[in-house]
Amino acid sequence: MSLEKLAEDISKESKSEAEKHIKEARQEALRLESESKNRLEEKKAELKREHDEMLSRAMAKEMGLAEIGRRKIVLQEKRKLVDSLYRDFLSSRKAQAFEKLCEIGKKLFPQAKAAYVSRSDMKHAARLLPRIKIKESAMQGLVLESGDGKESLNLSMDVIMEAFKARTIKKAYQSLFSR
Repeated sequence: MSLEKLAEDISKESKSEAEKHIKEARQEALRLESESKNRLEEKKAELKREHDEMLSRAMAKEMGLAEIGRRKIVLQEKRKLVDSLYRDFLSSRKAQAFEKLCEIGKKLFPQAKAAYVSRSDMKHAARLLPRIKIKESAMQGLVLESGDGKESLNLSMDVIMEAFKARTIKKAYQSLFSR
């Protein structure tokens, strides 16, 4: 074998080996590029899922807060309506109620020496409670007091209305707002 032939064979072999390595390197580069693209796409998809989940949670929270606000307004309006109905009921029965309060007061607190009533009820109180000193008060209803001021019986409309409401509010709400 000649030296030239040997050099030519080595050169061919080297070129072949170099081309093989270049081809492998290109394939590896393509594989790495493809792998990177896949990882990037996976990461994008993961970030989009996380973003969508966060957006969904935020929207659900906002919707929940809006629903709570709406329910609160509805409850406030219901409460106003019920309070108005109780006031109307009470005012329509005021004259009868005051006479009844005086009767109850005399029975429950016979030692009363003073009575506090509203200006509009003073004449009725003087007629219905002749032996008791009548005093003017800003509240509606009747408050009886002993001579020494240590004992009293509060039959004011506020107290009576609260007791009446406590006993009837559940049925009132059911009657007004049940479906």
